[in-house]
Amino acid sequence: MRLKILFILLFTCLTSFGQGSFYEMAATLAASSSSSPIIVTDFTKSGNHDAEQTGGGLVTASSDLELNNGGSASWVGLYFDNLNIPAGATINYARVSFASQKTETATPVSVTIYGNAVANPQAFSVGTWDIYNRALTTASVAWSNIPAWTIGERSSDTETPDIKTIIQEIVDAGYYTQGDAIVILFKPGGGSVRRRGHDYNVTIEAPTIEISYTL
Repeated sequence: MRLKILFILLFTCLTSFGQGSFYEMAATLAASSSSSPIIVTDFTKSGNHDAEQTGGGLVTASSDLELNNGGSASWVGLYFDNLNIPAGATINYARVSFASQKTETATPVSVTIYGNAVANPQAFSVGTWDIYNRALTTASVAWSNIPAWTIGERSSDTETPDIKTIIQEIVDAGYYTQGDAIVILFKPGGGSVRRRGHDYNVTIEAPTIEISYTL
């Protein structure tokens, strides 16, 4: 049935508007019917693109991002503004990656990952309850028993589990529009140990996100 519809559209275009329009229509239809995965990546680019918050104070000028922060109830937030995922796209996978700032082996370290459930979320504001006050996605992903990190490491051990359910909820939401920023939030899991990743200060070591989707 789908092939029949495509044939009718292409035949109508050829007979009504000529060969040039026929080729333009064919290219458009081929692109729109493609199911090949599209992969997009982004990284934090300035001080207000990554932040940590303990109590009411929010810090964007720290040299690191402390996941779990030794049990002091510190949240971490990451802001990505160059993903441009179409609304309603099917998310195949999504992961955030850190570059380790310290060698840390003590365990256990666990956090819970959320998205910011709001239209085109803004970057972080210093000295406010910014991260705490953000609306969270219903979907969440547990990052449990994070392995030991070695200084300078960026590997599967410093990469989150798949967070596609979080991204899928956002791009399916009525508030989302293609081009909106996406914010990822990390809630501390308690305990007395942590993992520290680099912040935006060195681009090659900044937190990154990779998302695969299909239309």
